[in-house]
Amino acid sequence: MRARKLEAAVIYALLVGVASPPACASGFASIEYWVGQGSNEAALAIDWDGDSTSDTALVWGYRWDGDALGEQMLRDIVAADSRLFARVGSIGSFGLAVFGLGYDDNDDGQFAIDQPGVFFGPDGLAVTGPDDGGEAIDSADRYREGWFEYYWHYGSGSESNGVIAWQTSQTGLATSVLVDGQWNSLAFASAIPASFTEFAENLLPAQPPTVALPGDLNSDGRVDAADYTAWRDGAAPIADYLLWKQHFGQSSAGAAASHAESVVPEPHAACVLLLAAFAVRARRPPQR
Repeated sequence: MRARKLEAAVIYALLVGVASPPACASGFASIEYWVGQGSNEAALAIDWDGDSTSDTALVWGYRWDGDALGEQMLRDIVAADSRLFARVGSIGSFGLAVFGLGYDDNDDGQFAIDQPGVFFGPDGLAVTGPDDGGEAIDSADRYREGWFEYYWHYGSGSESNGVIAWQTSQTGLATSVLVDGQWNSLAFASAIPASFTEFAENLLPAQPPTVALPGDLNSDGRVDAADYTAWRDGAAPIADYLLWKQHFGQSSAGAAASHAESVVPEPHAACVLLLAAFAVRARRPPQR
């Protein structure tokens, strides 16, 4: 019975579409974290509380040439951002199904959920069957999952003058062909039967990884006398001393400018400052 209600709701949403209230966005220029290379651009916004109009969603940018699907965009972004995790699987004609999305908010490299046997690989994915209600073991992290009682709603839209006109996607991620300039929304909904009115709101750019600074032994973004003290007092190897000596006087801003990265930061709006505390890692650590 529940499956029939869900099917009816899906058909209704695909026929009429559903528009959301205006989202707080300032165009692609506000996106900081870009994944991929190419002349085409799209954005992915993830909202862990799609029922709320007061929470914030995080946004990543995606670049490509030729043809690309929504599934590849999600896979590439999850693989690139060591804080982002996805529990996915395959459900009949749906193709790729998103069961859960997680984010290591405190960036401690220890993301896991309270579902036995569910482990995220180096690409940030856990390929499993559907489930409902899993939670992040670390309460400081974000994670929502669902398929039977809850669901992740996929929508797309276009932006004009800082306002995104969202609409329920007429295809799933596996078959959704990306369009240059397109915005994409994954918003978690906590009600069945589905209403398909949940879209990402109050968009804030996800922060790109910082470049590790050689010789910065106390991780304060500068190579200075304090790092020598850390080396001396920590009985560190001579190699660390040589790195400190070689890079003495450098800062993380200068180091980042000297590295060619696949993720290209762009100018951002004032609201980006709200996420300045999100320190990030360049590599995904092993998951427990």
